Order: sequence, then C-alpha cells, then structure tokens
Amino acid sequence: MKNKLENKVNFLNKKNSGIYFLILHNDKYNTFKYVSNSLMEICKHSEVQAEQCTFITHHIGECDVKKGEKKNLELMRKELKIRGLNVSIRK
Repeated sequence: MKNKLENKVNFLNKKNSGIYFLILHNDKYNTFKYVSNSLMEICKHSEVQAEQCTFITHHIGECDVKKGEKKNLELMRKELKIRGLNVSIRK
C-alpha cells in the first residue's frame, strides 16, 4: 500500500515539476475594467474569471492568474507588461 502511494506522489511531483504561475500584482494606476479586459484578451479568461482575478489582486495584492509551462506564460507576461500591468512568473 505504501509503495502505491509513494509512486503516485512521485508521479505527481514529476508531472507538476514544469508548472509555473503567472502572478498579477496590484498597482495604483490601472483601472479594474482595464485589468479585467487585459486578462480576457491575453490570458483568454472568461469575464467572470477575469473579474475574480482582478478583485483578488486588488484586495490581496497579487493573484496567480494562469499556470502552465514557463515558455507559454512568458509570452503572456510580455503582453501584459506592454499593457502596463505588473506581472511576474513563479515556480
């Protein structure tokens, strides 16, 4: 039983080892609507998802808005930066 559990944990760790998070940080400049629209256009969020991420970012200070491979997130990070949003990528 223990071996099966250990194997499953090891499999999940290997599977998630290449997963990164695109983090949106709060700022004092961009409007709620602008940030939400940017997330819908760049990250392909639904309106509800974009609004939730924007709300969390505004009140908590940051929110992981997307997860995936670093190369894919890097493209989104660059596009969001061009729009003036404060974003980073974390492991």
